[in-house]
Amino acid sequence: MSESSSWHLLYCKARNEHRAATHLANQNIVSFFPVFSSERIIRGKRTIVTEPVFPNYLFIDLCHEQISYTTIRSTRGVSDFVRKGQTPVTVPKELVYYLMARSDTPELNQQVEAKCSCLPKGGDKVAIKDGPYKGLDAIYQKPDGVERSILLIKLIQRQVEITVDNRALQFF
Repeated sequence: MSESSSWHLLYCKARNEHRAATHLANQNIVSFFPVFSSERIIRGKRTIVTEPVFPNYLFIDLCHEQISYTTIRSTRGVSDFVRKGQTPVTVPKELVYYLMARSDTPELNQQVEAKCSCLPKGGDKVAIKDGPYKGLDAIYQKPDGVERSILLIKLIQRQVEITVDNRALQFF
């Protein structure tokens, strides 16, 4: 994802989120739809089923240099962009990353881990270089989504868990 990209919301045909995501991936367009696992009784048996959090909706990451709304709208499984008037709606990337971090899909968890691969390992020492905890040393615990991390700091002789923006960290 580049800095000039933005997330948009697509409306898909009924139960075609997977199909649309597959065909968009063939066009090198990053897409995402959050899912959750639920327990259902199907034909008298208890089974775990993954369902979309927002049925028929799909988030896509578009680079402004290569946007072709017509191509995306004609992709199999896609109905149209969600629009405000004539303009396709953009979705804040923080919201999308928040949903990615909390999704039940193993593939998405791997994507989040790949984006966070430049981060230190759990237990490594880091320094906080910005924000309210500036100047404190901390112990890295784990990523909290794509752009934030959970750290342990010592305050008043106690270990306290905090969440900090990754840009505010300095690794040793």
